[in-house]
Amino acid sequence: MDNNRIFIGQFLPQKLMIDYSLSQAANNFCYKIIELRVFKNCISIPPLNVKDHLDFYSEGHSIRYYTCRIFPHTGILKYLNLFCENISLYFIVKRKKGDNVWFYNVYKGNVLLFYLLHLFSKKKLYVLLADYNPERASGFFQKLIIVALKKCRGIISLSSRCSELNSNFLSIPGILNENQIRQKPRPFNKTKKILLSGTLNENTGLFLAIDAFQHLPEYTLILSGNISNEVRNQIDPIVKKYSNIILMDFIEDYNEYLKLLNSVDFVLSLRNEQKSVNKYNFPSKILESLSFNIPVLSTIKYPELNDIKYFVADYSVEDLINAIHKLYNNDSYEQVLVASDNYEKLKTYYTSNAWIQAFDTIEKMNLL
Repeated sequence: MDNNRIFIGQFLPQKLMIDYSLSQAANNFCYKIIELRVFKNCISIPPLNVKDHLDFYSEGHSIRYYTCRIFPHTGILKYLNLFCENISLYFIVKRKKGDNVWFYNVYKGNVLLFYLLHLFSKKKLYVLLADYNPERASGFFQKLIIVALKKCRGIISLSSRCSELNSNFLSIPGILNENQIRQKPRPFNKTKKILLSGTLNENTGLFLAIDAFQHLPEYTLILSGNISNEVRNQIDPIVKKYSNIILMDFIEDYNEYLKLLNSVDFVLSLRNEQKSVNKYNFPSKILESLSFNIPVLSTIKYPELNDIKYFVADYSVEDLINAIHKLYNNDSYEQVLVASDNYEKLKTYYTSNAWIQAFDTIEKMNLL
């Protein structure tokens, strides 16, 4: 297939992530895609909250980080910067060799670039759909984004629940490094430590977890990740009352985070299925935990994990409490061990070979 593929994402060097409070999961995902080595050129349009002017290369000029900051980056002027940024990148991408251009999501920050390339170039446009929420954008932008997803040549989505968007569609819920998947089953040590990590807020089940563990004094809830000052101020008075609820700061050192991950019995994924934001996405923390053979307790049964062993509870305090108690019953011991060994299926469905084949498959559909 096209050896000159172009990838357009929203990522920064890892050392800049904390400075700009960007999504670590999204950044990690983009770099995993880049590491597949299927893209000749990778261009980053960092999110709008990056105020600084950036224009530099890395990895032997294969990755370019680009922002346009002609005007003071505040108020309505930042949208003028974004407009100029999209115009500039249109000419940059148009001059690049390679017909196939893959966008990491279509959103307000790159939708103009998408349509410029669609209307005024011969590039074939595809979308790697990692985060789809039709209610996030206003009515006008929502329509533009949905039309773009229908007009593109094909989609690889982290969620299989977006298949109605495009007839040329594949779903892979995440990407794993085969060498980093734990092969040996994990023993069930019954430390009674349970982890909720990532971005911590209402949508990711922070308050549900806190409410449940107030009634589970014999179990320890560890909270680790990015949390806004507003949310921290809300939960601090509650957390201080309960010694079994531990709120940690974001762990910058990934090796230190892995030590924490390996110290717990289970990882929580707490999303409210009734909220539209959760109808079309897939939490990356699930695959990350499963790759280390750490069993997951989720409040959504994901079709993307059809053959994978994990645990499911309803999104309620009562059901979460009951599910945790049940996990530690002697009758559940064998089930926990089975859910602590998904190696073969993870290797087959979610590693680099599956992704490389998916890119080729989607592009080949346009040659038939």
